[in-house]
Amino acid sequence: MATKILIKRSTTAAAVPTTGQLAAGELAMNTTDGFLFLKNTAGTGVWKFGTATGGGGSYVISVCVVAGGGGSGAFLSGGGGAGGLRSGSGVPIITGTVFSGTVGAGGTAGSSSLAGGTGGNSTFQGFLCHGGGGGGTINSAPSWNGGLGGSGGGNSGQNNTPYVPFGIPLEGNNGGCTPTGSAQFCGGGGASAAGSTGASTAAGGAGLANPITGSTAGQLVTGTYYLAGGGGAGSGTSSAGGNGGGGATGVAGTANTGGGAGGVNNAGTGMAGGSGIVILSIPTANYSGTFTGTLRTAAYTSGSNTLLEFISSTFSYTG
Repeated sequence: MATKILIKRSTTAAAVPTTGQLAAGELAMNTTDGFLFLKNTAGTGVWKFGTATGGGGSYVISVCVVAGGGGSGAFLSGGGGAGGLRSGSGVPIITGTVFSGTVGAGGTAGSSSLAGGTGGNSTFQGFLCHGGGGGGTINSAPSWNGGLGGSGGGNSGQNNTPYVPFGIPLEGNNGGCTPTGSAQFCGGGGASAAGSTGASTAAGGAGLANPITGSTAGQLVTGTYYLAGGGGAGSGTSSAGGNGGGGATGVAGTANTGGGAGGVNNAGTGMAGGSGIVILSIPTANYSGTFTGTLRTAAYTSGSNTLLEFISSTFSYTG
């Protein structure tokens, strides 16, 4: 025997589904916009689908996801690695569906017994970026070396076990590496370049130009906004941070850029990495205006798109 499906109808979105007019398993159609609503069989939630006539129901957006930058270690420390960065266009969004994401915090400052902390991961709609590796603190213990991450943190200027603090392919680059038997300074890796290694100074790796057209998020350098720069080393003469919020010697990573922290010189506590950011570029014709979470600045338009730049630890956008 065929199963009968009850279909209710309404001319206002407010009538379905949150007012309780649908029982478990019931299907409704809004006759104004043609969208379908189905209450699950447990009666605990309602799903919204594309229009019954097949019009629209989905669209695509551009996305940039940046994780938190790594913190730096103490005492001639290595710079923190930048948070991983990934971006893409043609990212599908289903109308009426809630898409959730996260923004990673910057890594914590290291101490005389700890390397800098790894930054937090950022995510959205299939994009996962890993936090930047922390910069190393002087010690031969492997746990005090520069850390692995979206971009690797730089080794300390002395005594770290020689090895390469790797970045993750397609997210970032390696941190600087202390050669065997050498006391050299090391910068953290950035989104577009590895951290430097040098006898007197070592810059953090450069970040990438913000890939979202019209977005003003990032560090402004000669008219271009950069994201995910590595932190400079803790050298006696200041080492530069990488373009994209990477801190110079003794300077924290810049918030909402994924920049790695600058290393410190003969200080017992390092610096914190910069927090990440997630940027959405949505066709204004499709923009729903419905989201949760904190924005870097109010939603704004660039050309035919509306930009949302999320900086809170959790957020969501409803298609």
